[in-house]
Amino acid sequence: MGSMHYLAIGVGLFFVVAGLVKVAPIQPAHNQMVSAFGRYASVFPLKMVGIQPAADMYRALTGAAEILMGSLLAFGRYDWRSLSCLGLFVITVGAVQTHLALGDAVAEMFPALIAGGLLLILLFHPNGFWGSRGGKLHLA
Repeated sequence: MGSMHYLAIGVGLFFVVAGLVKVAPIQPAHNQMVSAFGRYASVFPLKMVGIQPAADMYRALTGAAEILMGSLLAFGRYDWRSLSCLGLFVITVGAVQTHLALGDAVAEMFPALIAGGLLLILLFHPNGFWGSRGGKLHLA
């Protein structure tokens, strides 16, 4: 087991904890997430198309997706790990876009930038999920 395996476990567990904070009432972080997602829902990326979720639903769905995909990244089969890594990268890109739309400081989007960078390393490093396969994903 190489360093990419341990990096995948660490990043996956980070997302599981981040998702738990959004879903479970772990204080005081949960209250901060509730107030933050009130702001995030106002600049939801699909708002232009007419999709505007409530802040509580947005927080719960994001947290559940982070828990599921983080668990798969940390402990899943190879193919599920690579797909969950891609899904978590999409979530982090959405988080950075949300912070940019709100005009937040770079310090507030720093965790999402670091997590996104680590996910890119997991995906495209020569020993990563897609690096040794030439960018092809085999689900068989």
